[in-house]
Amino acid sequence: MEVEMMNKQQMNVHLLNRTKKAIQYEFELPKNYIVITSDEMEYITGSAPGDHWDFVSNYSTLADFEVMLATGGIYLASGVSMGLILSGSIIAAPLGVLVGGLTTQLGVSMIAAADTAYTQYYKNGKVWSLWKHMGWFGLVLDGFEVRAQVK
Repeated sequence: MEVEMMNKQQMNVHLLNRTKKAIQYEFELPKNYIVITSDEMEYITGSAPGDHWDFVSNYSTLADFEVMLATGGIYLASGVSMGLILSGSIIAAPLGVLVGGLTTQLGVSMIAAADTAYTQYYKNGKVWSLWKHMGWFGLVLDGFEVRAQVK
């Protein structure tokens, strides 16, 4: 009986230590980040031939963040408006879905990029770079992304 009790106690201590280690590793952030080039990112994401990321510019001020946010809002409002206006006609409805949807996607993408710029870079006093994605075989602007500063 005593041996059984000791084994249970040892087991509890062992499980407690394992749980502590799991929690420690779960909340541990990486110490450094690997810089991935746009060519490598295209390989990782499996982009279609011709799709590519283009560097726009480096930014660092609150005004830059506000311009990104406003641009995202304009894209979003324009996309919804175009979608609604063009969908009123049977002939133009597919165009409304395509153009409105794509423009709305640009707005959402820019707002997400602005959020990342503010939370990960501006608040920490860092410079960020804005990248645009040319999709559909490199013919159509279809998204934005924020990355660490390009030197």
